Amino acid sequence: MKPKYLILILIVCRLYQPANAQPELEVARRLMKHDTALTLFKREESNKLIVAVAICRSTRMYYLFDRLGLTKDSLPMTPHDMNILLSGRFNAFDYYPIALRDTKALRNEVIRQLRCYGRVLPEYHYYHSVLTAHPELQHPDSTVVVNTIIALQREKLHDSTLMWEFNIQNPKLLPLEETYVQNGRASPGSRYQKGDTVCLINPDRFSSVHAAVLVMATGSLQLFRHDGTCIANFFTEKGQSAALTPDIFHQYLVYLEKKRQKAEADINSAKTRPYQFASQNSETDSKARAAEALLSKTDQDISMASSPDIRWFATFLKQIYQSTAENISWLKFLGITDYSPPASWDSVGTRHYELKNQVDNVMTTISDVRVPNSGSSQYFTATVVSAQDYYPFGMLQPGRQYVASGDSTYRYGFNGKENDNEVKGLGNQQDYGERPYDDRGSRFLSVDPMSRKYPWYTPYQFSGNSPIKFIDLDGLEPANNPTQPDVSEALGMKVVDGIATTAALNAIKKEGRSKEIQGSEVETGKDDFITDTDPQSAKQFNMYVNNSSVFKVDESNANKFNDYSGAVVSVLLSNFVTGKGPENVEFPVNGIISSKFLQSDILHNALKDYLAKPVGRSQQYPFGFKELTNDLKRNGTLFSMTGLVGSGMITIEPTADGIKIKIFNITSLTSGSLGKELFPQDSWPHSYVRAYKTITPYGNISQTFNLFIPNANIKKVYDSFK
Repeated sequence: MKPKYLILILIVCRLYQPANAQPELEVARRLMKHDTALTLFKREESNKLIVAVAICRSTRMYYLFDRLGLTKDSLPMTPHDMNILLSGRFNAFDYYPIALRDTKALRNEVIRQLRCYGRVLPEYHYYHSVLTAHPELQHPDSTVVVNTIIALQREKLHDSTLMWEFNIQNPKLLPLEETYVQNGRASPGSRYQKGDTVCLINPDRFSSVHAAVLVMATGSLQLFRHDGTCIANFFTEKGQSAALTPDIFHQYLVYLEKKRQKAEADINSAKTRPYQFASQNSETDSKARAAEALLSKTDQDISMASSPDIRWFATFLKQIYQSTAENISWLKFLGITDYSPPASWDSVGTRHYELKNQVDNVMTTISDVRVPNSGSSQYFTATVVSAQDYYPFGMLQPGRQYVASGDSTYRYGFNGKENDNEVKGLGNQQDYGERPYDDRGSRFLSVDPMSRKYPWYTPYQFSGNSPIKFIDLDGLEPANNPTQPDVSEALGMKVVDGIATTAALNAIKKEGRSKEIQGSEVETGKDDFITDTDPQSAKQFNMYVNNSSVFKVDESNANKFNDYSGAVVSVLLSNFVTGKGPENVEFPVNGIISSKFLQSDILHNALKDYLAKPVGRSQQYPFGFKELTNDLKRNGTLFSMTGLVGSGMITIEPTADGIKIKIFNITSLTSGSLGKELFPQDSWPHSYVRAYKTITPYGNISQTFNLFIPNANIKKVYDSFK
């Protein structure tokens, strides 16, 4: 009963989840037992350190395994991302670098805001997630800001190390550098003293700052890298060896951050940047240039301290893997062997497939054993492993169960959830994540944690007391039948159908018959899912398109149409409703269709903001219901091109000769359901992402409109609209 479709954004989860570098023995055991909730992918490059990825459907977790069978890292996944990987539309090993890249970008943005504003801006998409991870930022002072920045820098260092490990070859093949071997023998956090010289090893093994050395006679304190290079030199009180504590490495990072703050303050006091100076000989110019140089040098020092020493880490890994036997039991079982291509991990007869009904109940499981049909060699007979029928609330029907001889009972059943057979017997209790469920009594065994918000429900109810219509996702909320559209989706379809039908009738009335829109399909060489809205809304409502191909429109036959724009609107809406036609459509620069936006609220509002800001930086502007309403008032019709583009994103990129404008819109069930803004967002219809090269009715499609306005005409275009 929590808010519907609540989904955690992956990169936020990754940002504040400490990476797990310990062996996930339970995952390994489940793999050995052919747990069908786990899907294993093996890397084609057999000489890499990371050799396998496992995805758990029940927990939506992504696991990375190395050559020793140890879990190097684990990530939470959204249902959308998990389904994309399991469907094979996206390489499971390409997912990890993207997750780390997005996480790095998110950390950099948080660091930027802390440095610029001393806080995280409330309008930032991940504002609440950042405050959840760092509650001290609710009332930040300078110390809190600096410490948070350092914590984020350390997380970036750890992720950089993981990214390097992901890409490297078998560590046994890495070079062994004796300098790093000698320095690497000291234990992290250890302390040594010889005469009046004290040496302290950094407790953080991955940091580029390896050791601090204090000479008590002179008070000289030096910091060293793993190769013996001195990177910093300070002076303390003579004879104070107690000052050399593990906190010295943190204090060094604090020193760098405050040094950076001072350099920025000096630049701001000059009220200008070096490339804007009126006089290169003025005293102000000299101070600002010196501050710029100091800022650049400090940024380099911070970057070095926040990056792993790769040469040392390579030697460290080589020593570990040289002294440890590979191919531990479960890894051998996967067929991963040293210096040879991985063999198939699966053997015939061990993989099971689920056959489910309309509410996700596992009705039958079959194996991958192929039995030739006696009457034909064209197909095979399925080998049934288990079968069962259920009463509405999940209790197994007596006499309606089958388990093949020699096979154990399948672990998953009603609603696709895992059975706890050892508690109350076969199929009598299930694990729903948040609470256990007894299907004989049709009740959960503990109180709903959110029952106070929903007094009309008993706190023990299952699926809103509607097991035919709903499933129960996790013990907290009823969910719609996954094979049927929700009421909001059905209403959205009716709205879109009405709009598409009217547009088609208008086109036929003007053209007499349907005419083809010319163009050509082009493969982009990409395979990303992109959106025209913020990441949170995109995840919540499935507002994505795949950019692997684009249909580039050729407007050379536009003169054959009485109303070319209306015909294009009709074709796009028809393609959306039927699920046919191209997924992405792009219109020519300053063409007939793109030029329609020169007199639109969409472009006018964006230009107004763009002209009010300093020139020289690309800008993005979202648009939506407000612009659509104004467009309807001005044009008097919904069936114009600007009316079709109800919401999306406009990008303005300055060039030497003018500005490039790209208007990007995704037509979806969510955006097409007019009037949804009058209701709570939880009740909005969800969109459908098109399956690759498959007809997907009401599947998302996109349009890209391109304009170029010379510098001399920008103000004229803006004024002409007013």
